[in-house]
Amino acid sequence: MDYSDTVEDFLRTLHPDTASEYRHKLRVFHSFMKDTKDMSNANYFYIISRATPDDIVDSIEYYIKNCAVKYKLTVDGYFSAIAKFFDYLHSLRRIDNEMFSKKQNRLELRQLIDDTAKKFKLNAKRIFPPLSDEEVDILVERCNEILSDPDLDKYTFSDNQKYNSDFSDFISAIILKIVILSGVTNDILLSMTTSDVDLKLNKIRLNGYWVHLPDTLSLQLERYFTVRSKIVQDSTNDLLFFSVETSGKTSSSQMMKVLRDTLGHSRAMSVAKHSIIRKLETGMSPELIMAFTGYSGDVVGHCWEEYNERRGVSASKAIDLGIHADRYFDRL
Repeated sequence: MDYSDTVEDFLRTLHPDTASEYRHKLRVFHSFMKDTKDMSNANYFYIISRATPDDIVDSIEYYIKNCAVKYKLTVDGYFSAIAKFFDYLHSLRRIDNEMFSKKQNRLELRQLIDDTAKKFKLNAKRIFPPLSDEEVDILVERCNEILSDPDLDKYTFSDNQKYNSDFSDFISAIILKIVILSGVTNDILLSMTTSDVDLKLNKIRLNGYWVHLPDTLSLQLERYFTVRSKIVQDSTNDLLFFSVETSGKTSSSQMMKVLRDTLGHSRAMSVAKHSIIRKLETGMSPELIMAFTGYSGDVVGHCWEEYNERRGVSASKAIDLGIHADRYFDRL
């Protein structure tokens, strides 16, 4: 069995989202080992079984340079792909490389990788990875389940009641679907007013930009306005998303309640990054995405890196494609 077949067998053991992410990384690892160790289909088990920590670090440097990596989180993903591939080979009893099979050795290797990230001055800010397609599908399904409940009375409050868990789920589900659609920050959502939604035109204004709503989300927002009208007594309160407890803006914790209950964390950025990557897939520029979503260059830059990873586009390939697509190319 050749290297590519072994890799594909390994990838079939993973979720499709993870397999897609790892495939490009393992191709880079193969290119490095082929260029530096003369690895071939005939000897790859032998070469990999004798790989050293220096080989892994050198392959990471090769990855950083060839893929124009700027974020440590991306390098961490590369290391995870290699480590799990080695674990897979070990489980098949094809290799026994103590670099990964022993915990202490793996920890020492991790430190070498952290040092390499510092050497290349990679962005090490605490940025979370995007949700996977599977996670977003689960989240959308749960939000729709909450928002389709025909009993609207369950979301109202009795006299002096300050908390209603059903209403908290309802408002969180609406907010999450808007984040999945747009990728905007919590701050943008918290600043929205009722005038930012036009149900007649099926549009919503996010960070100053009017965009169309999907039909289902528009109907769900209409139901939300019905519930809101029963709860808000103060006619001057035009906040789109509010807290009955404080009579002011809803909290970040409440906004992400359904995310926390469904996936076990409250990382709004991870939800937004999935949306941002989808915007990149449509051809929307990173600069416009930053202006629309309110996220910084660090966050959108990492999404751009993730997007190129998924396409399997190296820096050299991206540059070559750009040169070849130049409208003056054939005149020269």
